[in-house]
Amino acid sequence: MRASLARMIDGMTGGMNRYSIHYRSADSHQQTGLLITDERGTAYLFCSGRLQAYCTHPDALTRLLRALQRRAPWTAVPATPTHTLEELRRFAEA
Repeated sequence: MRASLARMIDGMTGGMNRYSIHYRSADSHQQTGLLITDERGTAYLFCSGRLQAYCTHPDALTRLLRALQRRAPWTAVPATPTHTLEELRRFAEA
């Protein structure tokens, strides 16, 4: 199902969307998660090299962050240029 979510999102965005990173977290297995937004303001959870979930509400990033903070701490990331999905994968592995 996760692969189909990524394909659906790529289809909605033309596959070449660019994302801004806002928050970063590592779970107990040291797996990095990123909270990101696209140019339209849709917020996504990026983890395990894939887009795992998304929220399209006008306050999407805040809502997604609030929901995820119940499971793990999230740290704000300084503003960076936008990234492709492949660049996010490399960033999350670092």
